[in-house]
Amino acid sequence: MNRRCISVLATVVATTGCDDNPSNAQVASAPVKPKHGLTIDDVHIATKAALVTGTEGESALRVTVSTDNLDCDAITGAYPERPASGSGKRLDFWLAQPLETDGSHGPWTFRSAFMTDADGGRGVVTRAAQLDDVIEMPDRVTVKGLEIAGQDHKALLGWQGPLVANNCGRVKRKEEARPQQGLKLSIAGQSFSIHGASVRPQAGQYFLRLTRAPHRCASVFTEGYDFYMDLALKGDPPKVQFAALLGDMFPGNPSGSKGKESFELKAAGRLDEVGDVTIDMSGTLDIGGYVTKVAGEVDARRCVPL
Repeated sequence: MNRRCISVLATVVATTGCDDNPSNAQVASAPVKPKHGLTIDDVHIATKAALVTGTEGESALRVTVSTDNLDCDAITGAYPERPASGSGKRLDFWLAQPLETDGSHGPWTFRSAFMTDADGGRGVVTRAAQLDDVIEMPDRVTVKGLEIAGQDHKALLGWQGPLVANNCGRVKRKEEARPQQGLKLSIAGQSFSIHGASVRPQAGQYFLRLTRAPHRCASVFTEGYDFYMDLALKGDPPKVQFAALLGDMFPGNPSGSKGKESFELKAAGRLDEVGDVTIDMSGTLDIGGYVTKVAGEVDARRCVPL
């Protein structure tokens, strides 16, 4: 074998033997690696911004990648809504870290995605999504091993490869906070401070809703809340019928009624009145495997049907 042939073999993969004429070698082309970043209908689209925000006091993150210029002021100023995109395209998606029944935090997961462009905003049907880890730092958030495959009514949407985004910080909800200083709540051994409480009628029952971030009667809970708990109440005096854990921390929406017989609840007034109501509670519930302990006083806002 001569020196020229060795040089050729060092740079290509040949499917036949080597002779003195390298032009006779049949060379197999190396596979083309997909480009990292945003794709629309399998075409790579350059992005100019990647930003992260979320709700103050919560843990879920909303990541936004944009084909046009976008800054943190625009993102945080519009939150929990989204700024208008103009002629650009923006894909945003939520990442959350679920709470396990043993009190540990599970791996970060992809929750949902949304597309905004000149035609407006719309949800994205996720066909597949995975990631390895999320590293949150004061100035940036790194999403390792991110792969997304989704579709809206117009196109296939995707992301391939790691993503590093500017951390815009968390935004305080516009709703007035109602801190529940007299209430102790723990789920799977983890303590939760409550800053929102309301009672609303629904289907012949009343639902006492407790949230870590503030809420009001008209708040929308589809995004930005990674924890809220509903207690279904019925009767006079009211009794707990069942409870549910909701939000991004609980992707399975666990619910249950184990322990309701010994759960004590007393309301200072009828639930069908207006204004605020004080409710004393004490008990332990097994909510879909999550041991939930409640003790103390709640000052809740009564919500009237719209």
